[in-house]
Amino acid sequence: MESGDFDQRFLDASRQFMALKRLGTAEEVAEGVVFLASSCARWISGQTLMVDGGYAL
Repeated sequence: MESGDFDQRFLDASRQFMALKRLGTAEEVAEGVVFLASSCARWISGQTLMVDGGYAL
């Protein structure tokens, strides 16, 4: 928003298409990154982890 690439109208429209009906936080995205960097993900390969609040459903 600060750069002017997105306005409030764009963000409101985006929320309508998300299953969770809200924007994610930086912490929620970081949790996905931490999981992939952890030993819990050691057997995962060739996958895409969509951290998008259900936007891609």
